[in-house]
Amino acid sequence: MTSISTISITPFVIEWLKKTNEPRVFQVFDRVCNLINEVGEIISLVSKEIGAGPFSIVADIPGVSFTDFIGEGTIISIHHSNLHLGEITLNTTDTPLWQARYDISEINISFLKELVSSSILAKIKDFSTPNSLFSIFDPSVNLRTLDQFNVNRINSRIFSNAKTNGKILCDGILDNDLEKIQVGTKGLAGLGGGLTPAGDDFLLGIIFSNFLLYGVSESLIINREILRTASPLTTTLSRSWLIAAVKGEFDMKWHDLLEALSDQNIDNILIILKTISTHGHTSGSDAIAGFIYMLISYFNKST
Repeated sequence: MTSISTISITPFVIEWLKKTNEPRVFQVFDRVCNLINEVGEIISLVSKEIGAGPFSIVADIPGVSFTDFIGEGTIISIHHSNLHLGEITLNTTDTPLWQARYDISEINISFLKELVSSSILAKIKDFSTPNSLFSIFDPSVNLRTLDQFNVNRINSRIFSNAKTNGKILCDGILDNDLEKIQVGTKGLAGLGGGLTPAGDDFLLGIIFSNFLLYGVSESLIINREILRTASPLTTTLSRSWLIAAVKGEFDMKWHDLLEALSDQNIDNILIILKTISTHGHTSGSDAIAGFIYMLISYFNKST
């Protein structure tokens, strides 16, 4: 049996290992393997290149694909908090703990307004993934015309629904209107294809923005309602990311962004946003779109 060392683990994963009796492979890719337990909770075994996340174990397996030794039929078991995947043992006993929550007390809300200036948005557009929801911004906020944001390349139904329901949701958050929050969320949850649909990634970005704008306690009320409404309408993996986000838990790339926001370093912020934009097919850019869209709505309302 081959043993693989691990680089980091989160409190959620530790609890998952303790209480799980029937783990199984949920999805497996080159650099990510998602495991699910009997109550539908997911943890992710990820490579160093992916990095830490709220429900991840980071494994030290350079140059090896998870698909080389894990398949959907691989037998999974847990013994003394160590994870056994077929002939592979993942040693988690002495793995350093990584906290997915980040202290946002040092972030200046007024500084966030700089991110929605037309010049910064144009730079983000230059590296955002084509066909992502970053195209939904309305020209009334002094951006380039929608044609320049490649709207014609996006599925018209997805784009139209995202634009309409994104506005309803953000208006609902700003007006403290529960019905609007529910309607907007229902229109976004599960919108698009893939393991994490575009609409869900957009919701994750809005949750992140709420976290910064309203603080931990106040944002929890809003974000819990988004989660409650979205949960039955989306995928198991998306739901896991949304649950973590509502608790203020994000992956290390978003932690890097939070650190750059604390430092008020625009150049670093753009570098990190560019890195986030490469996540998944369009997931990173879709999440950035939700983050920016909520900021635009907030600052337009306050002026």
